[in-house]
Amino acid sequence: MYTNGLSCCWRILAIRLISYLLIISLRKKRMQRLLFVGLGAISLSLGVIGIVVPGLPTTPFVLLAAWLFIRGDETLHRWLSEHRIFGKYLQAYAKGVSKQVKWRISFFMWGMIALSCSLFLEDWLFRLVVILAGCIGTLVVWMLREPPK
Repeated sequence: MYTNGLSCCWRILAIRLISYLLIISLRKKRMQRLLFVGLGAISLSLGVIGIVVPGLPTTPFVLLAAWLFIRGDETLHRWLSEHRIFGKYLQAYAKGVSKQVKWRISFFMWGMIALSCSLFLEDWLFRLVVILAGCIGTLVVWMLREPPK
């Protein structure tokens, strides 16, 4: 009888431990979803601001918001994909970027980098940072997939 009571006590303890772990796991998933939705909202806000503020890009922030909304809330992702303004950015990205557009992007990007380094930046360290950022940007542009032929 004593062993049966002890066994029952261990079962109850194991059930409670499992239920606590499930609750913690559910809270963690809920917190992750809230974090993704919050970061997606911030990213989308920056994308909206980027429409009117020169130098602040719109497309990367909208793409980031879409990625975050996929992980946070499917309804928000669907809304963003079907939005009359931002849906165009996502559809254009899904189609791909042609080589002609990649060359044009690279040309304008490096033109602005050259202009910035020659006219506005006097310190060699800042010039180096801008040139390295341009190299990374060029790499990212050329890594974008091309539309199917």
